[in-house]
Amino acid sequence: MPARAADDRKLRELILYVLQRSQDDLHMGATKLNKVLFRSDFGSYLHLGKAITWHPYFKLANGPAPRHLLEIRKGMVADGLVRITRVEIGADKPMDRWQALRAPDLASFTREELAFVDGVIEAMSDQSGQRAADDTHLMVGWRLAGMRQDIPYETALLADRASAIDIARGRELARENGWS
Repeated sequence: MPARAADDRKLRELILYVLQRSQDDLHMGATKLNKVLFRSDFGSYLHLGKAITWHPYFKLANGPAPRHLLEIRKGMVADGLVRITRVEIGADKPMDRWQALRAPDLASFTREELAFVDGVIEAMSDQSGQRAADDTHLMVGWRLAGMRQDIPYETALLADRASAIDIARGRELARENGWS
């Protein structure tokens, strides 16, 4: 199993990368940024065999977010890496729009990781923050976690529905092991 220590520096650089690649996305606010980060980390875990940052994500009403994002955000603003402005978008509340103030350092990313993140950004390019949040509410990990609880990376491996073959095998195992 790969190391699972959360990498603050890599999360900061991933944020800068997402912001740089999404600079023309009018919907890229704090909510959508959280969902791109979540889908990138959890999707990488599922498809590449390891998360990109290994940061813990937890369940919030608007979907998953990195647990330590507020501290990361505060440090990034203090270090002059990002600027955050409130933008009125005609919704219930203004959007926190993040702007990267320097290019990301990509030295710690693999080509596969960056390609995966690019795919996530592209797949979500036409989504509003609310739509991105609604989509994450369909994910098994978000649904299983209690409010403000961490979402285990392993939940990325869970299917929403079992196939007929999976159900039959489960029943067979239950009989063989006396679980039923």
